[in-house]
Amino acid sequence: MLDNHQPEVSSLDESIHILNVINDKLNDYFECLTMLAKFNVSLEVVTPLHQLTYEHGVILINSYLDELHKHFMKSLSKDEHIEFSKYYKLIKKQINRFPDIKRYRNNVCAHNLRHDERSIYLYGNLRKYKVPQNIAEFKFIKDCINLMTQVVNISFPMSCNNVRAIVNTRIANDTTPYISSLPNDKLETMASDLLNKLRILQKK
Repeated sequence: MLDNHQPEVSSLDESIHILNVINDKLNDYFECLTMLAKFNVSLEVVTPLHQLTYEHGVILINSYLDELHKHFMKSLSKDEHIEFSKYYKLIKKQINRFPDIKRYRNNVCAHNLRHDERSIYLYGNLRKYKVPQNIAEFKFIKDCINLMTQVVNISFPMSCNNVRAIVNTRIANDTTPYISSLPNDKLETMASDLLNKLRILQKK
């Protein structure tokens, strides 16, 4: 839910802040991916955690590129666009080695495991998607996005910090209490009641 009393921030500064937030999250996810195997946890636990982290990482990559194209670059002046494009083209050329990131995000990570209304498991092959398929490839894309973010921040050195200061102040001054939708005991009762109703249906 958006606050109608938002501070005045330029669309460019807002976009730069979002790019930095996504970049930071992507770095965190990569660190998690590399650290999971180091813990003495069974494979049955590590594997789904690894998959969840990887798939959310792909969503973040796509989110970053969407923000870059739909908001950041559209907020640049003509001269700024020309200057930024010199770096952008070099980095984007490397990211384009994995052209199916958006398609994989849509078909596998974010939506319902279908492509053209058909199951990707029955009629597709996950290994055919040209996306990062291992830690080294994921790191390559992550490093490319890190470099892109560095170029953005060097080009506009105060933008991200200005918005961060505003965000931090808002968080510090936010007195809105967190209210859980349902207490734990209520959830347990609801789940138990639902299970009982389903059992009754089975007996009919």
